[in-house]
Amino acid sequence: MLMLTAFGTGGLRAVIEKPAEQAGLILEPGLVEILVRDADGRNLPLLSHALRQVWSRREGRVLTIDGYQASGEVQGAVAKTAEDVFASLTPEGQRLLRDILLRLVEAFPDGAVVSRPIERTRIAIDDAHAKVVNRLVDARLLITDTETVGLSHEALAREWPRLKEWLADDIEGQRIMRHLGTAAAAWDAMGRPDSELYRGSRQTAVQHWRDTENPALTVVEREFLDTSSAAETAGLAAAQKQLSKERSMVRRLTWLSAGAATLAVVAVSAGLVAGFQANLAGERATVAEARRVAATALEETDFDRALLLAVEARHIWDSSETRTNIVRVFTRAPRVTSITRIQEAGVTPTSMSLEKDGNRVSVIDSDDDLRLFDLANRSQLGEYSPIGGVVATDVDPVSGAVAFSAMLGLCDALPCDRGRTGTFDLASGGSSGLKTYQGLAGPAADIEYSSDGSLFAALEAASWIHPSAVAALWRGGGDSPILLDLGEKSSDPGPSAWGGQFGALKFSPDGSRLYASRLGPTMVFDTSSGSQIDRIDGNGLLAVSPDGRLIAVRDGLLAVRIVDLSGGAAPITVPVPVTPPAADFGPDGQQLAIPTGTGTMIVNTGTGDITETLRNHNGAVTAAEFRATGELVTAGADGAIMTSDLGDWAAGFRIDPFSSGEPFVEEINERTLVLEQSNGTNQVVVAEPAAWEDRACRIAGRVLTEKEWADVLGPRPYSPACGG
Repeated sequence: MLMLTAFGTGGLRAVIEKPAEQAGLILEPGLVEILVRDADGRNLPLLSHALRQVWSRREGRVLTIDGYQASGEVQGAVAKTAEDVFASLTPEGQRLLRDILLRLVEAFPDGAVVSRPIERTRIAIDDAHAKVVNRLVDARLLITDTETVGLSHEALAREWPRLKEWLADDIEGQRIMRHLGTAAAAWDAMGRPDSELYRGSRQTAVQHWRDTENPALTVVEREFLDTSSAAETAGLAAAQKQLSKERSMVRRLTWLSAGAATLAVVAVSAGLVAGFQANLAGERATVAEARRVAATALEETDFDRALLLAVEARHIWDSSETRTNIVRVFTRAPRVTSITRIQEAGVTPTSMSLEKDGNRVSVIDSDDDLRLFDLANRSQLGEYSPIGGVVATDVDPVSGAVAFSAMLGLCDALPCDRGRTGTFDLASGGSSGLKTYQGLAGPAADIEYSSDGSLFAALEAASWIHPSAVAALWRGGGDSPILLDLGEKSSDPGPSAWGGQFGALKFSPDGSRLYASRLGPTMVFDTSSGSQIDRIDGNGLLAVSPDGRLIAVRDGLLAVRIVDLSGGAAPITVPVPVTPPAADFGPDGQQLAIPTGTGTMIVNTGTGDITETLRNHNGAVTAAEFRATGELVTAGADGAIMTSDLGDWAAGFRIDPFSSGEPFVEEINERTLVLEQSNGTNQVVVAEPAAWEDRACRIAGRVLTEKEWADVLGPRPYSPACGG
């Protein structure tokens, strides 16, 4: 595979004009300029698809603008092609097409859609499916080889309205199908052990879905469900047989007692029978209840609540099945070590700033309020709610005071002429000790302290309507800042959700340089003189490494470029699926964490390789910062602030961890967690069941609330297991 970096305007013109020239085709005047504009330097696969559609609509040898517009243009050509293919199929073919595409894409709660190639045998289930697959391949909507099938363009999942409707219509069915496909494949690869079959409430739920929806399943999926159903039936039959034996034994005892004792003995025997039957029924109800709670834990989207429910299931019925269920929940996010939540319903963190020691974090939430949290005890220390809302925040590394920039009035659009930038001791409540920095006419899009706290900078908030930008630099808390002109104007307002508030500031570790940008090139200033000393191309600053050697900037909207400021290494471009809101270097500069939609990519800064993608949050990841210890703190649209150990996360409780190059060398059980690594090997971590349960309670850091208890456990007396 050859990784291509973004093409400039000249490169894009060349890839459009030269093939046309070689093929003897004529490009209508103005078409090239439109294509270059719409391609944005990064959408080469979409550009290729659009050009093919323009070619199919050519007038003689001329590729026309009308043909381009009729194709759906760069962003819409794939969706237009998909709709044309759909319309050309019979109703049965359309049903098969829907089934195929829903297996290839996954929708997340925040609206993000991700494509994933899967085995061809799970797509081309029969000849009819195979024909539709080939039709989609011919239309260049799918790519395939002898083993896998995948989308040619992820834009199909984002831009085709019909597919988006399908995804929204049957979320539960898609979730069941994805889990079934993975579970059946694992069961088959492990030699089809009974321990991996569906049981209890999950088996009942999936069987009901199969009976009502009649989905198209692979041979392995059908055999997996049939075997699960047979095992469940056999288990129930065995239980009924045992119960029948026990009843017969009780009847024999009753007759013997009747023949050899008085009526009093008969009465005692009858009582024993009734008691035995009642106990047996009670045990069966307990087992069913535990299985239901365990299944709920596996389906729960919030990780901390899933852990707590899994522990409750074990306390209802202590068995290998419920202990194994706790380990299964851990497979979702094994690196997470603690979870702190905003306790206000519907309020989520949109950005954050860690204190120097990493124990406290200031957060701007979705209500534009400022909150301060202690990550050690997972408590909120203070809150500030100005009428206009908080725009930016940071924490003074020396005093611990929280810096902020706020709009003091309601503004329809930035810039706003009523703003304040200042600091206060938020932990003491309210705005105690408020200090205001004078020098900016309105609020700041970003603020930043130098590592020793002697310098403070703020970047003027500006919208695309007023594209110029100024940064202010204060020394030692003085009232007269140095004003730094970023010079170049940014013509790209960025994603609409940013509301015009875009831009970033970062100091070098020694405070000698200030890096500043809007959604454009990054300007480098000498903090002693205020003079501009360098300019780094890109589409907005993201991060500066702790040693000052590396800087990360957006490269277009769908890539991150890592630049070696010493010039010792060539820049590295890392493609990303969505525009990153932030990024941060690890303490040693060897890792870069990049929030990318619902996940966080961990990138090796020396090679640009993605070493891992964390999917800890139920929703989009809005911020990510490293602590000095190397732990990663992330905030998400699920209202959670999570801390993750990117090192040897199992060191504190494991018995015998190892990695193996052989897939499925172990099965998940009550002691053993098996995780597939990015290099294709498996990590196997072995610990005692009590250690897994203790870790679950420590990560959640709370107990089920009375409402959560009532929602799942109903009338059972409120007595949370982790609380004990």
